[in-house]
Amino acid sequence: MSLSTGRAEPIHILTSLRFLPAAWVVLHHYGEALGSDGPIGRVLARGATGVSLFFVLSGFILAINYPSGKLIVRSFLAARVARIYPVYLFGLVLSLPLFFHGLLYRMSFFDACRETIHQLALCLLLVQAWFPDRATLLNPASWSLSAEMFFYLAFVPALLWRPTSRLLDRTWISVPILWGLGLALTLAWVLLHPGIQPSAWLTGDLAWSAHFLSFHPLMRVPEFLLGVALGRWHLSGGRVAHPGALAAFGFMVSTGMILLGGDMWAVFLHNTLAALPYGLLILGLAQCRGKAINRLERPTLILLGESSYALYILHMPIHDWMRYASGKFGIGTSSPGWFMAYFAISVLASIAAFRWIESPSRRRIRGWIDSAKCRCSVN
Repeated sequence: MSLSTGRAEPIHILTSLRFLPAAWVVLHHYGEALGSDGPIGRVLARGATGVSLFFVLSGFILAINYPSGKLIVRSFLAARVARIYPVYLFGLVLSLPLFFHGLLYRMSFFDACRETIHQLALCLLLVQAWFPDRATLLNPASWSLSAEMFFYLAFVPALLWRPTSRLLDRTWISVPILWGLGLALTLAWVLLHPGIQPSAWLTGDLAWSAHFLSFHPLMRVPEFLLGVALGRWHLSGGRVAHPGALAAFGFMVSTGMILLGGDMWAVFLHNTLAALPYGLLILGLAQCRGKAINRLERPTLILLGESSYALYILHMPIHDWMRYASGKFGIGTSSPGWFMAYFAISVLASIAAFRWIESPSRRRIRGWIDSAKCRCSVN
């Protein structure tokens, strides 16, 4: 299959896979009621690593869906915006009232209005991750969409500029280079901040620097490009002799990384360390065939995977509203039962958002774009 003309068929197993990192992030943020000790606690504590899996998977999928020869820049970017923006905007709308309400406890009404407008403008433009001290304000999970938008913009020259496209096509050179680059960026931060752990509790310049490491698009782009390199190899006809073994190897190595190591290890795990085994897992699953894979491609699992983006974007505002309502009615929010109810509501809400917001909005936006193209061609 030629990289310039080929286009892969949808890989449903990868759609199903998307639900797992989204659910993992939800558990990381709010699943402490399920346990904080032992292997369960360690898995929950490492849940932010699920975003790394998202980034690698995003690069892989884009690479096989947009070969170099079929990449029309305007259509590509329009399709990306149509894909992410409707649910993203809905998440901002849900987050806005409680964000403003929280500001009123710390500042005057007019200062709260000014701060809200400032943050909302950054989020609407999808640039909040470029300002580390503002990356996780309003709807905290949306920082990764700011990074993704940069990845989309970087994807175009990476494929169309011959030197970078040739490097990406030399998969067994580009993948180690990109993995090493991401680790080197993290190591540089660690060496510049000896003894400091990135944390939401840091303040001042240390908080800015820690957020730069965790959320800035330039620090996370190697993970995305690693996925692009593997996706282009898959699209070009590259085949693994034993894809099931490769997927199992990637899963076991990434699981071992999650379960082992201390706090400093977690810094590297958050940024790039697990990207390589995640990439091997994705590549192996993409090439696997058989009954086990067919079971993972059932309609229910595919629907959960399709709804995973909405789950990721909406899980924090849903939690905030449920916690607010529970407080009004005197309901405790620290029990496993409350969390399970919250998780179920989040999943159902994400399915509803996928069916009634994301899908119809995407079709409508794409229809507007196609109509505009027709008018331009007629004129």
